[in-house]
Amino acid sequence: MRKVTIGVFLVVAMGMLLSAISIQSAHFSSLKAAEPVRNHWRFHDGHWSYWDAADNGWYYTDGVNWYWNAGEGPWTVYRFDRHFGRDDFERKDYRIPEEHAKVVVPHHGVYRVH
Repeated sequence: MRKVTIGVFLVVAMGMLLSAISIQSAHFSSLKAAEPVRNHWRFHDGHWSYWDAADNGWYYTDGVNWYWNAGEGPWTVYRFDRHFGRDDFERKDYRIPEEHAKVVVPHHGVYRVH
């Protein structure tokens, strides 16, 4: 009887050990390395915005002006003083509004990873 009890105990202990290992391996396999964020467009809050990884911020145009948002706070007029718009970008006859010009900036939000 003693050998049977020890045998049952060993079977149960091995089962628990295998369960723990399989649960832990499933957890670690579901974790994946964070991919580097690259430049992309995203539709969020009813508007298309462009993420520039070099500037770590969002860009948006209403067809009249360009705006910048770092993910915190309001949109501001973009003065082309960052990475975005320097290469492979045609501004044509676009003029940056004067410093004190009255410009109605957008109020929509930007996408944030939670």
